[in-house]
Amino acid sequence: MAAALGTSAASLSRYERGRRPWPPGLYSRALAFLGLEADQPQAYWSWSEHRKYWDSYQVETDPGTTWADLPEGYAEFYRMVRPSKMPTMDFRRRVRIDSQLEACVYVSWCEAGAQCAYVSLVAMNFPYHPLVDEHCKPMSLARRAAFVWNGWIVWPQVNLLVNGKKIRLDCLAFNGTRWVGFEWNGPLHGQNPEQKKWDEKRDLSLGFDVLRFQQAEFLSGHIVNLIHQKLQAQGSSASR
Repeated sequence: MAAALGTSAASLSRYERGRRPWPPGLYSRALAFLGLEADQPQAYWSWSEHRKYWDSYQVETDPGTTWADLPEGYAEFYRMVRPSKMPTMDFRRRVRIDSQLEACVYVSWCEAGAQCAYVSLVAMNFPYHPLVDEHCKPMSLARRAAFVWNGWIVWPQVNLLVNGKKIRLDCLAFNGTRWVGFEWNGPLHGQNPEQKKWDEKRDLSLGFDVLRFQQAEFLSGHIVNLIHQKLQAQGSSASR
């Protein structure tokens, strides 16, 4: 296949594994070589195609329950933290959320001094997989709710298209050189061995590090420090 496409096997492997973005022309020829249609969901989306969806004044919000909609749970956590730096209700309405555990993390970030901002994720040139919306269409260049914390930009609830399937990350983070995913595990992920195997397989398919945190860690009141420690350890391993 590499010979037919006029590239090296090593380069082709990097494209297939998501370590480098596919050049649009090469990707189209690869699809033709495999007998696939260029407009299938897994196709590479060019910068110009993303721009069709762009509105620099728009803030994009995924459909579903938001941080503003979900009642605050884990009363003991909130009594312990006594949050005093909650973001505006407008920002909370922009953050899709699937569980009250996620709210505990976001509150902790805000208490630790994170800034709440609207930042375009697509403009950062994510190199691994297509970024998509809930309908598997290319994610627009519109800005999205994000936390700017400790040198990282963190976007909640990000969809990736991996091998033709949509995968949602609880958070995707970028510090200018490294990409890292965050997953907030409820009880099922820690107690079910089959679920743990599936999680590990899924994380490996992404091509970048995914850091998982357990329910007890969220509710300890020290989740920000734990995230910082894991990021430092992961960065040290990557440099070696």
